[in-house]
Amino acid sequence: MSQIPPRVVLTGAESTGKTTLARYLAQKLGLPYAPESARHYLDARLSVNPDFELAAEDVLPIAYAGRATELWLESTTVGECLICDTDVLSTIVYAREIYGFESHELEILLHNRPATLYLLLDTDIGWTSDPTPGQRGGFESRAQFHALFRRELEERNLPFELVSAGGDIEERTAKALGIVQSVLNPVL
Repeated sequence: MSQIPPRVVLTGAESTGKTTLARYLAQKLGLPYAPESARHYLDARLSVNPDFELAAEDVLPIAYAGRATELWLESTTVGECLICDTDVLSTIVYAREIYGFESHELEILLHNRPATLYLLLDTDIGWTSDPTPGQRGGFESRAQFHALFRRELEERNLPFELVSAGGDIEERTAKALGIVQSVLNPVL
């Protein structure tokens, strides 16, 4: 039986640079990248129905699609660390806060495959509004969601590092890269 490769998951509130940083880390380190499943799911639905809006019934399909992508990447990349743009933890937080939706299935998905390390991205960078309809919040709720993510990580005793740099994107990127390299040094 092959060893399950480590996973580093970028998590946090909206517009904190998760996608950009996850792509950068994967490219810089030559590692596989798992994109945000909610974004892919929403984009696919909007391409068919421009008026589509996410709802509670979309939560489980989003979570399972994300897990399927991760499993496929893990099966095709022997022993390499996987860089993930969010995971089921994000789905849990947003489902509960936006839809009041909680699911034992989501908890099982998280429990069965938590990340090796979560990078919790701080809100110390500028807000970039997402023009896509149906997004999960705005600038006003960003600090609240950051606190929710931090609380979830702490209460679940999940390994995480806060990535902040007072708004300096280059410093923040270098800090994240250094964290990933030091934690996953035996793998890289």
